[in-house]
Amino acid sequence: MKIRLNKYRDSPREFIYRYFLKFGVKFPVCVKTLYKWIRLGFYGFLKQNLRHRGKKYKRKGKSDNRGKLTDFKSILDIENKVSNVGWFEMDTVVGKTINLVV
Repeated sequence: MKIRLNKYRDSPREFIYRYFLKFGVKFPVCVKTLYKWIRLGFYGFLKQNLRHRGKKYKRKGKSDNRGKLTDFKSILDIENKVSNVGWFEMDTVVGKTINLVV
């Protein structure tokens, strides 16, 4: 177990899967328990010997840009021309039945 985790740098999930393939039985502890043992330093397991060496996938200072609109104009930014009669804002309200939509 030490060799797989420390020398070959398998993740605990890979180690459990390889154990199942080799012996045909489920490993006696779960993945979370193995990560806990590594974090606490039990049995000589070190975080530095993991594949990602304990690094987080997402950097702390970086903001998440998924799902954000980047090129849009606000109503306040658009010039108010003389030809524009007015601005309308509309909301959708759905009642109990789908037929009642305002």
